Amino acid sequence: MFNCEVSAYTLSIYNRWGAEVFHSNESNAIWDASFNNQMVPEGMYLYRVDFRFEESTIQTKTGALFVVY
Repeated sequence: MFNCEVSAYTLSIYNRWGAEVFHSNESNAIWDASFNNQMVPEGMYLYRVDFRFEESTIQTKTGALFVVY
């Protein structure tokens, strides 16, 4: 995912009510669209990624993704 060394990483995915459905501190983590061992409903989900490369400030990226089966 990254071409340089990541010294800090957090990925969170939220449903439309703001409940966290996925969280990981691993930069190679993949969300399989499940929550509590069940597939989430189709729809829009929001994500937030916080990361830092060595000796830089923490950067934050946010956006939306759509789950469609």
